[in-house]
Amino acid sequence: MKKYISTACLFVLAMLPSLIFASLSSDSIPQREKKPGLPDMEEVFESLKDLKIDIPEFDSSMIMAFNSSSNDLVLDMQKRNGTKIFNFSFSEKTDDKTPTRIEKKTFTNISEIEFFHKYGDIIIREATSNQIDLEIQYFDSRVMKGSCNVSTTNKLLSISTNGTSSGNRGAKINYIISIPRNIGLDIDLKYGNIKLDKYQGPFTADLSYSNLNAQSLNSDKVQLKLRYSDVKIGEIQNVDITGSYSDVSITKAKKIEFWGNYSNYKIGEANEIITKSNQSSYGDLKVGTATNIDINLKYTNIVIDNLISNLTATTTYGDLTVKSVSPKLKAIKIKGSYADVAISLPSTLTVEFDAAFTYGDISISKKYPVKHIQSSEAIGRITKKGIIGSGTPTAKIEVSNAYADIVIR
Repeated sequence: MKKYISTACLFVLAMLPSLIFASLSSDSIPQREKKPGLPDMEEVFESLKDLKIDIPEFDSSMIMAFNSSSNDLVLDMQKRNGTKIFNFSFSEKTDDKTPTRIEKKTFTNISEIEFFHKYGDIIIREATSNQIDLEIQYFDSRVMKGSCNVSTTNKLLSISTNGTSSGNRGAKINYIISIPRNIGLDIDLKYGNIKLDKYQGPFTADLSYSNLNAQSLNSDKVQLKLRYSDVKIGEIQNVDITGSYSDVSITKAKKIEFWGNYSNYKIGEANEIITKSNQSSYGDLKVGTATNIDINLKYTNIVIDNLISNLTATTTYGDLTVKSVSPKLKAIKIKGSYADVAISLPSTLTVEFDAAFTYGDISISKKYPVKHIQSSEAIGRITKKGIIGSGTPTAKIEVSNAYADIVIR
C-alpha cells in the first residue's frame, strides 16, 4: 500500500518522532489545508494509531528534497514478521502530458499574428496552405481552469492567455499553430518555450524565463529581447538581440547585432557580428568563423577560432584570443584595458603592426620574421611599429592596450 504524505505531516514526523510512537488523538493536531489528492494530517494520524511502526530517522537533506518542487514523498508500508514498517522515498513529479481540453480554430486572410502568453509552450509549424490552423491545449488543474482570448482585427490575429499560473494548483496552456510563409509573428512569452523547425517571415520575441529553439529563421527582420532565457537557433539571416542573464547559441548567421549584460553568446559561423551602440558587459563570446566583427565589451572573455577579414574590438577586463586568421585578413584594430590579447597568424601572411601600450608590451613568436620600423619607450609607455612576415604587407594590426600585453604566436 502506498500513500503520499503532505508537507505538514512530514514536518511533524521529522521534528516530533516521539509522537508517532505514542497514542495520539487527532483532536490534538491543528487543522491545516489539505493538499489536493493527499490525505490530511488527521487521516494520517488516524492510520498510525495502535500500529507497531518502524520509521526511519529523518535528516535535513530529506526535508530539503521533499520541499523542492520536483519531488514527492512516497510512503510505502510493508509487513515484516507481523510488524508494519514504513519506508520513505522520493519520486519525481511529472506533468500530465494529456490535455484536459482541446480547441481547434482556423483563420484566413491574416498578415500578422501576436501572442501574449504565460505558463505554457508555443509550437510553430510551417503551413502547407494559406490557412492558419490553431490548436489550443488546456492543462487544467483541480482548482483552476485555463482561459484565453482569440480575436481578429482587420488582418491581425491576436492570441492572449488569461487564466494560468505556476505551481501544482495552476493551469497551463500550450498553443500549436501552423503559419503560412511571410506572415509577421510577434510573441510575448513568460515561463514557457517556443519550438519551431523553420519560419519564414518577420519574427519578434520578448522572452522572460523562457526558451527558444529554432532550426531556421529565414527573415531580414528578427528581433529578440531576452531576460533569463536560452536561445538555440540553427540558421538565421539577420537578428537583433537584447539580452540579460541569457544564453544564446547560433550555428549560422548572416548578421548578428547584440547588446546586454550577463549573457553568453556562442556563434558557429557569421558574416557579421556587431555590438550595438552601448557597451555590453559580463559574459563570454565564443565565435567559430566570422568575416567581420565589430564589438565593444566589458568583463567579457572573447574567443575567435577563425577570423576571415576584419576585427574591431574595444575590450575592458576581458581577454581576447584569435586562434587563427585567414590569408584574406585586412585589419585588426583593438583598444583594450586590463585585457590580454593573443593572435595567431598564418606563416604565409605579412602584416604591418602598430602597437601602443601603457604598462604593457608586445611579444612576437620567433617563428615569424619581424622588421621593426619604430620603437620607443618611456616610463610606463611603449610604442612599436613594424612588419611581421617576409613579403609585402596585405593587412594591418593596430593595438592600443593599457595594463595588459599582446602576444603574436
